[in-house]
Amino acid sequence: MGVHKIVSFCVVILLITVLFAGVVTIPAAAQSTPFAITSINPTNNTVNVPVTKTINVTFNKTVQQGTNYSNIALKKGTNRVNSTITITSDTLAIKPNATLAYDTSYTVFIPNNGVKNGTETTSDFTSHFTTVASPTKGSTLNAPATTNATSNVTSITTKMPTALALITSNTTPAVNQSVTFTATLKSGTTSLSSKSVTIYHYLNGARYNDTTANTSANGQLTFATKWTTPGQRTYYATFAGDSSHQASTSSVLTINVDAQTNVTLTASNTTPAVNQSVTFNATLSWWNPTTSQWLTVTGQPIQIWHTLNGVRYNDTTINTNNSGTATFTQKWAPAGTRYYYATFAGDAWYKTFTSSAVTVNVQIDTQTIYYVPQTGSTWVNQGTAGASYNAYVSTPSLFQIQSNGYPYWGNITQNDFICIPAGSATNNQNVASWEIGFHFTGLVSGQRYQKIWDKACGGFFFEIDTSLGANNSELTIYRATTGGSGARWYIPTDTVLRAGHNYYIQIAWNTSAGPGNEPYPTVWIGEDGNAPVLQTHFDESGNALGGTGSWYNDAVGSANLGNTASDAPGNASAKIDPLNGGFFVYRQFSSIVNFSNGGNWNTDKLRWT
Repeated sequence: MGVHKIVSFCVVILLITVLFAGVVTIPAAAQSTPFAITSINPTNNTVNVPVTKTINVTFNKTVQQGTNYSNIALKKGTNRVNSTITITSDTLAIKPNATLAYDTSYTVFIPNNGVKNGTETTSDFTSHFTTVASPTKGSTLNAPATTNATSNVTSITTKMPTALALITSNTTPAVNQSVTFTATLKSGTTSLSSKSVTIYHYLNGARYNDTTANTSANGQLTFATKWTTPGQRTYYATFAGDSSHQASTSSVLTINVDAQTNVTLTASNTTPAVNQSVTFNATLSWWNPTTSQWLTVTGQPIQIWHTLNGVRYNDTTINTNNSGTATFTQKWAPAGTRYYYATFAGDAWYKTFTSSAVTVNVQIDTQTIYYVPQTGSTWVNQGTAGASYNAYVSTPSLFQIQSNGYPYWGNITQNDFICIPAGSATNNQNVASWEIGFHFTGLVSGQRYQKIWDKACGGFFFEIDTSLGANNSELTIYRATTGGSGARWYIPTDTVLRAGHNYYIQIAWNTSAGPGNEPYPTVWIGEDGNAPVLQTHFDESGNALGGTGSWYNDAVGSANLGNTASDAPGNASAKIDPLNGGFFVYRQFSSIVNFSNGGNWNTDKLRWT
């Protein structure tokens, strides 16, 4: 009896231990199964896979697209095979869009996070298979014995390969323009009739089936369509195959449906003056046949360009704004007739277009009036003189000039010149620049030279040499040197002076090194409101550079050389050979001025009031 009790007690302890052990292992049994691939068809390293095979990958849970879904691929070597990838419940299907190559190795690649289940993903997955060898029609293959006891060979008839071609009547149609597609199905050189072919396309990544119908007696399917919106579409034709023929898909056919466009160009002024700003507006729009109206196009580049004397010049390229308009402002220094255009180059959505020409006739202001100083209290308006400057309207005794930046009231009367008195701020000035505007009326009988500017009693002056006639006169820059009558003069010849015209001269000259060592003066001459022209040629005949020694002392002379007969007994009057005309502006600087940027010409040439 005691033994039975001990045995019973041990059994109870054992049962408690088993039950306890079972309780402990319950949490481990309740853990969830990780998301994973359970099978792939064809399996890894399978051979003799049909060339029309769809690869199916099965998971242990429902499948959704992961962040790397677009990188799932079927590859031939390193090249990606064009395929359609779909998900149905727990299966991922990879269907090649065209027949696979025979006897070729392929790789299935599913990257990490290519698919997922909730937050669970898989690691990179790779599987390989090889397609069947190329078949021969009506061939026989060795096979195990069958119910036919007379032969151990079974006859196997293979499916014939097919080829599908797709062409179109127009690859760049306009919106609402009809286009015809023709799909031709063949096996070798034989056209396949009564076979179901589908024509479909992609637009913005979405697939659209256009039509499915049987091929005609010549193996063709013809389909016509048109589109109401622009855009790029990629078209295919596909044959699913049947009991005798393999499936095939055509090569891609790209269709760019372009909308009809229009570009209008306007100018704020088509007859501007030189240096007057003009604003151009080019508006791009496309024709919407559905609503029968023109709609503007934003964010597209418009090139604005022009021709001048038959030569094309590209001004700018600007994107259209929110109103479909590209705006550009321009002005011109030389006069002339320019023909302006605006061009849209086109793209996959819109056709190219160039606007009609806008003629811009850049003109010199023909209404500018010039004045010639006359005896009396005012300057007299001499009427219209074509393109010219305006004179400063003042009394003869109050013509303001500037010397070294300091205002000085010089003496200007009828038929006179600018005179700089001794003792002024310009004494011994060897580095200087000038801007002088004047009107040249014409020749004076018995007078070859006409002075424009004088300093130091004729020792340093600018003059007009009229010896070659009223329409071939030349500006001369003259400076005396020591050694008797020795002098040096500089005669620019690129621009001659003509009677009845207005001139704006700019001279910059550093003579501090002395005769023979000084550089040529920099001279610009402008006629009748046109921009001054740099003079690059000089007349060096007649001992023009013969003066030697030092420059004549330009500090001598009385306080007002311009209105005295002589600065000292025995000296000739400085007031001889005056300009036959009148002055508009005079400005002198005590340094070299770079007139290549126009100096004050752009300001001085405008009408003075």
